[in-house]
Amino acid sequence: MTKKQLYRPFYRHCYLNNGGWIPMQPLARKLELGDFGQIRQGRLMPLGNIGKLRLVYMTKTTGQISINADDWQFETGVEKILGNTQTETDAQNKQSTWHNHVLAFDRKGDFVFHGAKPKARFIANWSEFKQDITLKLTQADYSFREVYVVTAIATVDHWGLAIAGADGAQLEFAAQTDAADYFAALSHHSAIARHSRHIAVFEKSAAQPGYFFKAKKLVLSDKKNEQLLEQMLQADEPLEAEPLANWLSADLLNRVRLNELNAANCLDYFDWVDMSLDEVEKLC
Repeated sequence: MTKKQLYRPFYRHCYLNNGGWIPMQPLARKLELGDFGQIRQGRLMPLGNIGKLRLVYMTKTTGQISINADDWQFETGVEKILGNTQTETDAQNKQSTWHNHVLAFDRKGDFVFHGAKPKARFIANWSEFKQDITLKLTQADYSFREVYVVTAIATVDHWGLAIAGADGAQLEFAAQTDAADYFAALSHHSAIARHSRHIAVFEKSAAQPGYFFKAKKLVLSDKKNEQLLEQMLQADEPLEAEPLANWLSADLLNRVRLNELNAANCLDYFDWVDMSLDEVEKLC
């Protein structure tokens, strides 16, 4: 199993359990509110920012807002089987107290994640400029047929993640914190792995914040989707089952002639939806 395959259940579970927030890929430029771009090589690659599109209504953004901390700790197939406190003395006779935790993972791909002190910033007036950026991104300034716009950015002060690489994996880790809760200990800057068995990933933030985002995706509007399907089904030539299935699974915009889509009617063709699990699969 590759690391990409191991991360896939984490991405899906993360998306479901913390309200659609998607982890930003490491080693990529940090996304900003209003960035627009496309998914390339497993990352959302920004190509510009809507703030530079000469919008009729300027974007309004919130300040940092604290969000529900419970949404940033989740697990699947994980059970705590042991916990204790240990005092150690170093060479300078300084004592330190460590809380030890032993976690058992049921199956390969099971994981535990915690992000501490989550905060977020949002675009607050999407509906005001939605039509404006539709026109500019598809006709006036660009000719996108697939594009995403970042509408919210969340940060966690520090985070921890462990993923099982095989059935029956175990992780013993310790943190120099008073927190008896293993979620908080996992993301603590002092967390270290004591022993592990079949653990494929044990990562923490190393004093670097974690970044997450939400985005809107440009899609074919329901109205045009129905019209294009009806045109296809009413075509003179009969459609066999296999070609029909191929058309239904393909982007129906491929059936739109170049001279049919223009600045006067583009708002009828396009709409925006929240980035979904389908895109999460592309990212991981």
